Amino acid sequence: MNCMKASFLALGAVFLVTAQAGEDRSQSNFEIVSLSNRADLISGGDALLEVRVPKTVPLHQVRLLLNGGDVTATFRTDATGLVMRGVLTGLVQGQNDFIADSNGRGRGRPRASLTITNHPIGGPVLLGSQTQPWVCATPTPARSPWTFMRSGIGSTCGSRTTGRASTWRRPGKVSTPDAASAS
Repeated sequence: MNCMKASFLALGAVFLVTAQAGEDRSQSNFEIVSLSNRADLISGGDALLEVRVPKTVPLHQVRLLLNGGDVTATFRTDATGLVMRGVLTGLVQGQNDFIADSNGRGRGRPRASLTITNHPIGGPVLLGSQTQPWVCATPTPARSPWTFMRSGIGSTCGSRTTGRASTWRRPGKVSTPDAASAS
């Protein structure tokens, strides 16, 4: 009986793969895909998007809008795959409207939209409000001879990034945060 189930599953998988391999990318409308996260779970004001352009639309006629402003120049174009990818920056808190349009008017021409919901970097993203009071600190390793505390900015513990590694100096030693927690 188990052998029969396995055979049917394998046969179904073969049909599925065959159907997807023969899939034609001649869609008649734009496809907008959020690559960095689901469009309703974006945080921090940035989102990586991919726009798949229909074969019937020349790439030079594509216009991409974010909240009414033209952001087409921030996307890189792959002419062979009819794909445009780019990072949207400066998303406002809450809902943002992203539109892919072929001529700016949407009259009988391909047009698609995606609503991107941007949440604060410190949350909450999924559930209600953040628990208060919220302590913004990194626990001190038990074997560490020094204390490392990171204080957050505001009530949500968001922190500024510097792009540099932190180091601590002790007489005769220089340690990074990762090395300190491992010792």
